[in-house]
Amino acid sequence: MSVEMLQSHYCAARSHMRDGELKVALVEAELAVDQFWKDGDSKITQALPLLSLLRHASQSKEDTFESLDDLPTSFSPQLLSEATLLHEEHQSDASMKMMADVNGFIKRWVGEENQTWHEQADFNPLADDRIESLKSQITQFYSDGSRDRAIEASLALANEYANLGQDKRAFKLFRQVVEKSKRAGRTNIRIDGLLDFGQFMSRIEKLDDAERLMRLAAGVARKANDREKYAHVIAALGVVLM
Repeated sequence: MSVEMLQSHYCAARSHMRDGELKVALVEAELAVDQFWKDGDSKITQALPLLSLLRHASQSKEDTFESLDDLPTSFSPQLLSEATLLHEEHQSDASMKMMADVNGFIKRWVGEENQTWHEQADFNPLADDRIESLKSQITQFYSDGSRDRAIEASLALANEYANLGQDKRAFKLFRQVVEKSKRAGRTNIRIDGLLDFGQFMSRIEKLDDAERLMRLAAGVARKANDREKYAHVIAALGVVLM
């Protein structure tokens, strides 16, 4: 089965869920999990939390994580991360139950003796150091009157938040970067901000917004006659439209 077909089940489940078509979404999510499981594909870490959420939303009594103990334990950090992102997106009773399912499964699956990563999941000193460093730089740049450098550092911070799964903070900062770079007339930063914002929106399944942002970035780059950035944006847009 092709990668496109595998992804189509997962994407279809997300789409039907957004439209409130829970029964159809549930079927698509089950198909995605089944095929990812057979292929040993790490994308099962995205499909499992979605399936669990849909089952709870549909008031199904089926245990999503039953008989999955043979799943590679190397998938465990990614599973927790994907589940957390999904919960933050929905903030519902069903997503809370999904998180409880995931945490219970991980404790059983990974085992007490291998839970060091889980105990430290919310503690990432290197990431914390990078964030604090960027915040300090932004403050210093504004104090020095270096607005352009402050906006660039803000974009770096937005991407750092995105990489850590802190989507609300990332979204807010990406939007600020795009607005501030436009007001400041900093075309290069604006193009980069729109592109990164678009790629972020694509990652969290906001494909219409991702396309809109990337098309805007392409228009700005073309107007500025920046062929290199234009080509880069068009290539990224092509991935979103696949």
